[in-house]
Amino acid sequence: MALSPIQSNALAADSKSLNALKFQAGEDTPGAIKETAKQLESLFMRELIKSMREATQKSGLLDSSAGDMSTDLYDQQLSVTMSGQPGGLSAAIERQLSRQITKADGTTVGGTAKV
Repeated sequence: MALSPIQSNALAADSKSLNALKFQAGEDTPGAIKETAKQLESLFMRELIKSMREATQKSGLLDSSAGDMSTDLYDQQLSVTMSGQPGGLSAAIERQLSRQITKADGTTVGGTAKV
């Protein structure tokens, strides 16, 4: 049973998506770097949104465990949707990872020789 490529709306917190990302890293390094950068940006955005929600006053309308859970799920989906946009944090993460990962022949993923 082969693992399918990662869905663009999947989060690395999901174990199935994480396993697919690990598999993809062995098969397609540039694609895996791009997806890893997007996942990292998504996790960062989720924590940012969570911190912003905690800093605001609650209105009392959704003050329940069900309301907290639905807000958390919405924030998770919002962070996945927001990540990977052009000019975002994932582009910077992708550039950094590409410079640091070296192939067996001594070249980096971007194609330049490592000095």
